[in-house]
Amino acid sequence: MVRWLGLALPIQLNEVSSVAYENYMKLLHDVCDLVGLDDVARLIDGGQLDISGHTVSIRYDESVDPLGAVADIDLGPVPEEDRETIYRHALEVNFHSAPAGNGTLSLDPQAERLQYSFRFPLDGTRTATDLFDTVTDLLDSLNDVDTFPCLGRR
Repeated sequence: MVRWLGLALPIQLNEVSSVAYENYMKLLHDVCDLVGLDDVARLIDGGQLDISGHTVSIRYDESVDPLGAVADIDLGPVPEEDRETIYRHALEVNFHSAPAGNGTLSLDPQAERLQYSFRFPLDGTRTATDLFDTVTDLLDSLNDVDTFPCLGRR
């Protein structure tokens, strides 16, 4: 089930690449169509989605990456008793994942919550289904102790 959450930071746009921005807008419309939400304006204005109990936001800032959006998935708070193990695992994941452009695990410094972020190309080669599949595959893998030994559900 997917439902609306609060607003993320508003989108900051400069002189936007028209093709990438058009593809971003199409992506947001398609995401809403895919999951059955009817208020695309809410997503455009920084709305966040709740997918399987995790906050997901999709943002585009042309000054950061003119050809890609960023999807952020909130993985929750880091339990005090597992903090060192989880931080080490995050660094190991980033060692392998970040150079390949597959995303990164990070700690939101304000909320102190673990977050996975990945770039999603806006060149028209990927669809809303691809984005949704990437998010749900990641969330499904959280239950796999072999993939995420320190995050896997016990």
